Amino acid sequence: MSSGIEAIAYHGWGFDAALWQPWAAALKTAGVEVQLFDRGYFGLPNQPGFSQQPSRKVILAHSYGLHLCPAEQMHQADLVLVFSGFSSFHPLTGRSRDRSKSILQIMIQQFEKTPSLVLQNFYKKCFSPVEVDPAWCEPSESFRVRENRLNSALLLQDLQLLDESIQNLDHLPQTAHAIAFHGQSDRIVPFPDTPEQATHLLAKAEFVSIPDAGHLLHLTHFERCWERAIAAIHSLPPA
Repeated sequence: MSSGIEAIAYHGWGFDAALWQPWAAALKTAGVEVQLFDRGYFGLPNQPGFSQQPSRKVILAHSYGLHLCPAEQMHQADLVLVFSGFSSFHPLTGRSRDRSKSILQIMIQQFEKTPSLVLQNFYKKCFSPVEVDPAWCEPSESFRVRENRLNSALLLQDLQLLDESIQNLDHLPQTAHAIAFHGQSDRIVPFPDTPEQATHLLAKAEFVSIPDAGHLLHLTHFERCWERAIAAIHSLPPA
C-alpha cells in the first residue's frame, strides 16, 4: 500500500544506482515509491523526477550525489537525507584547503592514466574502516562488468567539477527537514572537528555522527542510518 511518499535517491561519484539497492528495498516495503538516479558512469543515465500528485517528497543523496540533485527538486523536498555529504568538497580556508585541493589534483592526474586503478583505490577508502565489499573491486566479476562500460570522460569531468562545486541546501523550503549522516572514520570527507563545522557543512541540517563508520556508512551501518531515516519519514506531515 502506498504511503503517499515519493523518494529519489542520488549516488555519488564513482558509483551508480546499484548503491541504493538495500534502501530501495526497505523503502518499498515501507510503502514509499522510490526512483533511483543514475549519472551514467557505467551505463545509461537516468534522471527521475517527482510526480505532480500531492505527496510528501524525500531526497536521499550520498556524497557528491547532493551536488547532482537539481535545484528544482530541492524546492519540492519535504525531507533531505544526506550521507557523507558536503557543501564544498574542500575546506573553505587555510592549509587544509590547499592540501585537499592538491590531493584532488593528484587523483585527477592519476585517473587520466589509470581510471580503473583509481576507482579500486577509491572504493577501498570509501568502505574503510570496514573491509571492502568484493563486489566493488577486482577481481570480482561485478567490477569487470562496470569497467567494460566505464564512461571515463564523464567520471573525469565530474572529478574536475568537484574542485569548485558548492551545494549547501539553500534551495530547501523553510518547511523542509534535512538530516546529515556522517561517519567519524570517513576517509573521503573528513569528520568535522567541531559542531559548528558540522552545521556549516550543510546549513539547516540535523547532524548525526556514527562512530567507526566511513564514507559508505549508509551501507556498512545501514540499520543505524535506517532507524533515524524511517523515523523522519514517518514524522512527515500529511501532503
